[in-house]
Amino acid sequence: MEHANWRASIVWAAAWSLFALPIPFAAAQERGQSAADAAVRSGKFDVAIGLLEQAAKSGDAESQYRLASLFRSGRGLTQDDALAVKWMKAAAEKGHLKAQVNLAKMYLAGRGIAIDKAAARSWLQKAAAQGHDEARQLLSEISTSSNEPAKPVPEKLPPPPVKSSVATITVDRAMILDAASRDNIEVLRKLLAAGADLKIRDDDGNTPLARAAAAGKAPAVAALIAAGGDPNARNKSNETPLMLAAGKGHADAVAALLASSPDPDAVDKNDATALLRALRGCHGAVARSIAAKGGVQINKPAANGMTPLMIAAANCTGDVVETLIAKGAQINAAGPDGRTALWSAADRGNEPVITALLAAKADSKISDKEGRTPLLRALENRHVTAGRALLKIERNVEHQTSTGNTALMLAASTGATDVVKDLIAAGARRDARNALGYTPLMIAAREGHADVVKTLLAAGADPSLRNKRRETAKEIATTSGHARVAEMLR
Repeated sequence: MEHANWRASIVWAAAWSLFALPIPFAAAQERGQSAADAAVRSGKFDVAIGLLEQAAKSGDAESQYRLASLFRSGRGLTQDDALAVKWMKAAAEKGHLKAQVNLAKMYLAGRGIAIDKAAARSWLQKAAAQGHDEARQLLSEISTSSNEPAKPVPEKLPPPPVKSSVATITVDRAMILDAASRDNIEVLRKLLAAGADLKIRDDDGNTPLARAAAAGKAPAVAALIAAGGDPNARNKSNETPLMLAAGKGHADAVAALLASSPDPDAVDKNDATALLRALRGCHGAVARSIAAKGGVQINKPAANGMTPLMIAAANCTGDVVETLIAKGAQINAAGPDGRTALWSAADRGNEPVITALLAAKADSKISDKEGRTPLLRALENRHVTAGRALLKIERNVEHQTSTGNTALMLAASTGATDVVKDLIAAGARRDARNALGYTPLMIAAREGHADVVKTLLAAGADPSLRNKRRETAKEIATTSGHARVAEMLR
């Protein structure tokens, strides 16, 4: 599969910064790989592939290996075993240890290339000669087998391989992991019928069931569970199949896993449950199905102290929040920083969630450690609509942050004229001062918000007051370059 020229243009700016400078070639390649890694983490696979392709075509073995791995897994692009073999072989021929071992495995499994045990042995010997432990182990496993190429899986599989025929076991290991990831039900069922080991793992410690769950292959998940796959098996990152499926929003796979009674409260290495992982990605259907599962600890917090409801309030829709509340989520629970679910929703300007929480009697007066209520936080972040929604029930309009700012000051700072009018109507003090002696009028003058200045003057704000630097609102406007506002304050 050849990639269109436009992909090169996407990464031109990034590539230029790497290759146009007079730096050593190896350093440029390392920077390119780091940039590619960053692009993969942020989901910008086109950028990552473009960077890796440039370096791979220039002969860099590590880039060739990484590019092959992307094509092999299908992560962020269409899976292409032929291209995976092409680049894996290119890297292997340059002495890349992991590439040599993985190319051998592809020969054993017949993935992207015809099964060839002799070729697999040759590549394993090269890697073993460089001290690769897994290569030595695999080489010893197939050392007693025939030099003839292994045969593809027949229509009717023979009985399970005997333990001494480790070469066959190696082929089966690669095949069942691959079949699970790709939802190849026909091959998977044949392997299961032949007694394939469901406890085998890939290099990251994932079982076939975990691989199917991570890929969102619900039919494969169901088949593996029916055959006795362990829904609570952990990989090297302490992740269960349910966590892997939930974090990627695979609703059908999650449903199949929940039917097998997994532990929904198990935590990964970061103390995150499957529910928390689903909520962080705002996978609403997944989160609702897990929350509906009996026995789920709906208030179990993450390592940072945020509960599922707090995370949902920041990221998700009102229906997800309503489901959590219906299942017993503590509405006014606060994290170590004093922030509640309502505060989190206000921080993001999530008006539908704010409405849902207020309907459930969330307390809008609870402030964080810096003295910011949900109303103050919404205004501070310029979420005007959310601020007005909170103002409908918030009557403590004189509450001040740790720096002395009131809601009126924050609204004046952002130029939210309608909120300023609402606050004045609610009785907010026009001439309140913050820790620096600024009034709402001074703040509006500094920011050049003429409509707010006009509204405050009409409401009786005093333009003659001075801040701690002895400046009036007019002087502040003049210094800030807002001549029109300064004229209004004359």
